[in-house]
Amino acid sequence: MVSYCSIVFLLFLCLMVSDAFLFWNRKVDCSVSQWSSWSSPTSAGQQTRIRRIMRYPQNGGQPCPHLSETRDPNSDCTVSPWSTWSANFGFGQQSRVRTVITQPTGTGKQCPVLEEIRYTGTVPSVNVTAKNIQDFFARPNGKAFKNS
Repeated sequence: MVSYCSIVFLLFLCLMVSDAFLFWNRKVDCSVSQWSSWSSPTSAGQQTRIRRIMRYPQNGGQPCPHLSETRDPNSDCTVSPWSTWSANFGFGQQSRVRTVITQPTGTGKQCPVLEEIRYTGTVPSVNVTAKNIQDFFARPNGKAFKNS
């Protein structure tokens, strides 16, 4: 005859094995730590930070993200090339513009002038000035953009 303890033990063992089997094929995503602080700058001014794998992916779980990052804390401002010079406006003026692509960081070089105006000495006629005002400002839809 089987004792009560034997039945309980067998039941406990079955539950443990079935539990392990059920979760054996469970997808487990990668888990990583928080980012570390940025390192001291190298001689080139670069800094790095890392994070560690806390749990590796299993059974097709999400892979681990990148574990290190590098930055240059002293990056310069970068700008687009100059646009073409505009048509004459006002009292013989033309303008051209460029836009900021990347803002400077740290002690990087600040952004240069983004608009230039030059004087051509050629004053446009009243009709040309009126047309420029219409093209750039007096829009029927209320938006102040140049006609395409």
